[in-house]
Amino acid sequence: MADSEKKKNIFKRIGGWFKSLNAERKKISWASWKSVRSNTWIVIVTIVIVAAAIGLVDYLLANGIKGLGVLF
Repeated sequence: MADSEKKKNIFKRIGGWFKSLNAERKKISWASWKSVRSNTWIVIVTIVIVAAAIGLVDYLLANGIKGLGVLF
């Protein structure tokens, strides 16, 4: 037999893939809403702190280079 004769119908393969997908989806353990909300706030606060730190370093370096330009 040729390889193409051994293969299942394309629709049966697609249907099997969706059944497998659904079985895997049921195994997922989803986080609670309280946990998601808490972690979201942690991420937002961390981003704000890091952005402020980068902005401060950028400001200090830019003014430091301008100050060096005035000296020389």
